[in-house]
Amino acid sequence: MCPRWAAAGECDKNVAFMRSNCPGACVDVASADNCAVWEAAGECTRNPFFMHKRCKRTCGVAALPRGKLTSEKGGAAAQAARRRLQAEASGRTGGGTAAAAQSSGLGCDDKDQRCPMWARADECNRNPEFMHKRCARSCNMCRVRLSASRRADSEL
Repeated sequence: MCPRWAAAGECDKNVAFMRSNCPGACVDVASADNCAVWEAAGECTRNPFFMHKRCKRTCGVAALPRGKLTSEKGGAAAQAARRRLQAEASGRTGGGTAAAAQSSGLGCDDKDQRCPMWARADECNRNPEFMHKRCARSCNMCRVRLSASRRADSEL
C-alpha cells in the first residue's frame, strides 16, 4: 500500500503517517536523473527545503520510523553525475563551462561558471528571475537584451 499512497500524494498530505508507516516510500519524488544533477550542483545544501523533500534518497536524507532524519552520502547516480559535472567544470569534456566564463564583450555574460550546467538542467525556465540575471549568456538572453538596446538606440 505504501507505494500506492506515495503515488497518490500522501507523502505531502500526510507527512507524519507516511514517515512513521512508510519511511522508504517518500523518496526522490522528482526524476532520479534531475535529482542526481541537482545534487552534483550542490543543491542539497543550497536548496534543502526543496531537495530534502523531493530528492531525499539522492541527498542522503532518509526518514526513520520515529520521525528523525539521518543523512548519508548520495547514491551511485548522484556520484556519477557529480564526476561528470566536475569534469565539465575543469574543461576536460568540452562542456562549454570555460567558454561561458569568458566575456562576450556585449555586457551579457554569465556571472557563475556553473551557469551552463544549470541551463542544461532547465533552470532558465524553472528559476528565471535568478537565472536571467546571473546566467544571461547560458539562458540565451543576450540577443533579447541586444535587440532591446538597438531599439532604444534607434529611437534617439
